[in-house]
Formats: sequence, C-alpha cells, structure tokens
Amino acid sequence: MTSYTHEKSPLVDWTSFDWWNMKWRGFSPGLQSYTTSKTVNILFTKELQRRLDEQNAPALSITVHPKDAATDASLQNLRDTLPRVVAGLILAIAPFFVNKPPQSAYTPVFATTSHIVKSKRKEFSGLSLLPVGIISENRVSAAAKAPTAAQDL
Repeated sequence: MTSYTHEKSPLVDWTSFDWWNMKWRGFSPGLQSYTTSKTVNILFTKELQRRLDEQNAPALSITVHPKDAATDASLQNLRDTLPRVVAGLILAIAPFFVNKPPQSAYTPVFATTSHIVKSKRKEFSGLSLLPVGIISENRVSAAAKAPTAAQDL
C-alpha cells in the first residue's frame, strides 16, 4: 500500500545508518515517518518487480493507493494528534471526502483480480495504482524514482 503523502518524503541515502537512526522533528514527526514508509513501499515494489523480471517469473508487483479511508485507526490518529475542536470539525466533514473501508478495497481488489491487469502485465508491472486502477507514475515522487534507491534499500 502507498499513499499520495509519499510525495512529501525526502530523498534519502538508504546506505547511511545515520538515516535509519534519525529522529524526525517538526510539525508532525509521525507523518514524516509515514510518508517515508510509503516511499519505501514503492521502492520495494519496483525492486521486487525488477528481480521477478530477471528470473522471468510470471508474478506482478504493484503498489496500490486505496484512497483515504475512515478506518478506526485513522480516526483515532486525528483524535490523538489534533486539538479537540479541530479534530471534531474534521471528523464531522470527513464522511463527505473519504471512503469507508470497503470502498478503499476497490483498488487492491482490482490489482489482484482484474483481467485488465493480467492482460496488460508489462504495462502494470512495478507500478503504482490510484483508485480505481489508474496508473500513477506521473505522481511518483523524486525520492521513489531515485535510480539506485530501490537497490540500496
């Protein structure tokens, strides 16, 4: 799984132990860690697909963004990290802008079951999908496109 937020992830030297031990600072250290983890997911997907292709394996590695979902965990995170009034306002309008968890399953289900993906294997291999089934390489961040980053990781 990935997220649009990966676009906020910094370029990282994955070979440096300093990075792995870095303490995030600023407005939302948790969000910084989250965005970087989503970049790591994209890099892993690309590297796994490269290795699968090297072995002529018929498998596909695809990263999917399920769209914002109003899961219990995401709602609790809002309550825990924002002032009560702000969290209350966001929670009141969230149903108009985010999916319920079952709707957020559409893209992962499409990626795993669609005959379109299977019939256009080369087109989808190692890519990221947005809801529902839209190839999103133009939205992949510089950090997730760094030439050797996936192998370094």
